[in-house]
Amino acid sequence: MRNNPQLVGEHDFSAFRSAGSSTRSPIRNILRADWKRERTVCSLRSRRAVLEKRCAAIVGTLVEVAGKINAEEYIREILESKDSEKAGPTAPAQGLFL
Repeated sequence: MRNNPQLVGEHDFSAFRSAGSSTRSPIRNILRADWKRERTVCSLRSRRAVLEKRCAAIVGTLVEVAGKINAEEYIREILESKDSEKAGPTAPAQGLFL
């Protein structure tokens, strides 16, 4: 399991926010985010709540960039952009556990 330092800390997660979200603030403070991918199982663990729709968007993006040379930089750019068009596809709800 590998830690995703670019997700750790206080960030504006607007880029991973679903359209029409009723959440007051897109800002969340993530204490730890671990990413593990084995065959067809991907796991993202966070020690603070990241609302379920954001989680699916983050997982979908991590799956898309997994293995790319500049994946960490890409995630950082998405967070800084606050633009959901820059994020990867949202992971399907089947198999997501919060």
